[in-house]
Amino acid sequence: MLMKRIYGSDGKLDYVELRHTGTGEAQNFSRKLVEAGTAEGWILFEGGKLTLKVKPEALVYTVKRTPGYYCLHCNEKLVSDVLGTEARAHVAAKHAGASASPDKAWPMGYLVTHAYECTLDPKQHEKFKALPMGAKRGSK
Repeated sequence: MLMKRIYGSDGKLDYVELRHTGTGEAQNFSRKLVEAGTAEGWILFEGGKLTLKVKPEALVYTVKRTPGYYCLHCNEKLVSDVLGTEARAHVAAKHAGASASPDKAWPMGYLVTHAYECTLDPKQHEKFKALPMGAKRGSK
């Protein structure tokens, strides 16, 4: 995804311009970006949707996960703590006897994400996706 903040002559944010939505519908937004965009008024997080009020049109993403700890066995959002104590306790209590973590990259059976993991509607993505080098929007 590529966006650009456009500032007015007064130095304040005027709007955010969308250049493209990337190569796929999936998108991760950092907590820092979402908090800054919310404070600036161009991001809205409500009802499981993340809306980016950008030009030429607002993009509406379905949020799959918010930042935090998640069980890889049942996908439950877990209590977040720096040491992962609560997450390990959940895995031990709820998934005792499970042979291994479902994801070898996360051997403890839970993962930690610092991003809003989202998907954009395929039709909206198709409209604004990144084009191959040299291609122009609207040309074949």
